Amino acid sequence: MLASKRATQLVELAEYLCRAGRWVTIQELTERFACHRSKVFRMLRDLEHECGVLLERGRLGVYLPPQNYKLNVRLGLQEVMALFLAARTHAYQQDKRLPATARALFALSQATQGIAPVLAAHIRRTAEICDQRDAHDETYVQVLNALTEAWERRWRVLVHYKNTGDLARPFDVYFIEPSPLGTRLTYVFGFDHSRNKLRTFAVERILRVTRTSEQYTIPPDFDPYALLARAWGVNWGDGTAEPTEVHLRFRPGAAAERVQESCWHPTQRIVPQADGGCDFHVRVSEPMEMLPWIRQWGPDCEVLAPLALRQRVAESLSAAAKIYA
Repeated sequence: MLASKRATQLVELAEYLCRAGRWVTIQELTERFACHRSKVFRMLRDLEHECGVLLERGRLGVYLPPQNYKLNVRLGLQEVMALFLAARTHAYQQDKRLPATARALFALSQATQGIAPVLAAHIRRTAEICDQRDAHDETYVQVLNALTEAWERRWRVLVHYKNTGDLARPFDVYFIEPSPLGTRLTYVFGFDHSRNKLRTFAVERILRVTRTSEQYTIPPDFDPYALLARAWGVNWGDGTAEPTEVHLRFRPGAAAERVQESCWHPTQRIVPQADGGCDFHVRVSEPMEMLPWIRQWGPDCEVLAPLALRQRVAESLSAAAKIYA
């Protein structure tokens, strides 16, 4: 198996060549990877011989046609298990039939048949379930594909969003993220030139994406993972204001035990109480995004702070109580 650092370098090399979409000189590669020409030639050789990537070579350098970039990844049993769990998570998260998902899982099942036949069979079954979904939203598939290509190739696009009339927003795709809240939505983050600010759009609410001839660069200081660490879901606010401290108290019982079993957020701090309950602390940019999660615990969860969140939960539970009275 390729050493982790070396494997990462080969993946980066293949992606760089594929993204370039042109002939790349050896000198350019030595500068890009800060290494000697001899190492570049070794990396190109390993990319071809060990990873099965078909390169074209000529006097102008090296060229990787996008259709030739199918990296041969070597996996062990535990890596296959990790991919199986990821596939099952995706199958739960995504309620629409995406042809690319089924193709990828069928290919993974075939590739892992020799090393993990039991897992391969379940990966194939997951692929069949994904491929047989009734909800095939052709608009969603086209929009997601267009955003993916724009993100990878750095093409600026025009986004036509639901309920905004004929407005076409010039938009630079910075990141695509599935909702972690079980809403089965996918979000695209990027720079909206019509508002001159970072925006988040639900892919399901985008009606059409049109590619332009303009290209863009993602600011080097844009870190979606740092921003998402500020959010309970995908709402990170404006990225500058300090996150709000949320303080919840869970009463003794099953809810308190369950809460302490998982890591719900990177900033969480859980303080067990003498009576068997626990206090849950977390810092997020938009506390109201926690409402569905808090409500699912019913009377076993009390919001102590912030006050605005406590009032919203109280109003929601009061309204629900009237319905069931």
